[in-house]
Amino acid sequence: MFLNAVINKVEEEVKEKKVTKIWLVTTNDNYEAAIFYIKKGYRLIAVHKDALDVSRKLKPQIPLKGKHNIFLQDEWEFEKLLLQHY
Repeated sequence: MFLNAVINKVEEEVKEKKVTKIWLVTTNDNYEAAIFYIKKGYRLIAVHKDALDVSRKLKPQIPLKGKHNIFLQDEWEFEKLLLQHY
């Protein structure tokens, strides 16, 4: 429930600033987060294949495997439209 409250607060804050969309990125092992974000109205807009190979060059401590022993390879990008364009 904490994450739900945080997301709601972030969305409220950015709407007040007239931000029209919000986006986020998670890794291919975090399907629980993907489910959560989809339920909150976010849409998968891109899969960045092998993005973690690039990220490891900047941050070598990123592990090869993540949750459930799944290889960390890709980034999933989600977006939610907050305000209509008129």
